Amino acid sequence: MVFYFTLKLNLIIHILYIVIVVPGIKIPFAHAGEYAFGVGLDENTIREMEAYNPNCVHFTVPDFVALDGIRWCQRNNIAYIGNCHAYR
Repeated sequence: MVFYFTLKLNLIIHILYIVIVVPGIKIPFAHAGEYAFGVGLDENTIREMEAYNPNCVHFTVPDFVALDGIRWCQRNNIAYIGNCHAYR
């Protein structure tokens, strides 16, 4: 998937994003929208990550996917970063 971002002064940066979608459990609340709680990394997802060979992994939700992912990064000496958005 390729996204193009236009910045001030008409600079264009071409960035390639690899997004791996993992299975999850749908949250049964109307305000949750399409969000699903990640249950962890399955073997297929791990194979995709290994094939991509990242040098840094970004986690956006503190769920079991992130926990498994952090452990995978630590075992493979790969940098990782995370953030959590809190809404009121």
